[in-house]
Amino acid sequence: MDKIRPLWRHYFNGTQCVIYVIDLHDRERLHESKLEFEKVQKDPEMKDVPFVFLCNKSDLPNKLTIREIYEEFEIEKMEQSWCFQTCCAISKKGIYEPFIWIERNFKKK
Repeated sequence: MDKIRPLWRHYFNGTQCVIYVIDLHDRERLHESKLEFEKVQKDPEMKDVPFVFLCNKSDLPNKLTIREIYEEFEIEKMEQSWCFQTCCAISKKGIYEPFIWIERNFKKK
């Protein structure tokens, strides 16, 4: 994965929304995830692009809280629109709501 990440910027042109998936059960890599997020967010191509934080594994015990994610990712400093959604990919709980938010809030340019 580390070899692919530097190539992400080649896909930013024309991006209308970013869905950023966070593993709520992986405390050890949360800071690494934040650093990757910052690289994406700070790219000039992403200036006005909204972000959806899809927080997966919400069904597991000892998971990170939304507050912990909010603080680690310093959401209050974001200039872009954003949305948080906890989810469980296995049960599909919470998977569809972010797409409704995107549809309601952002029309295709």
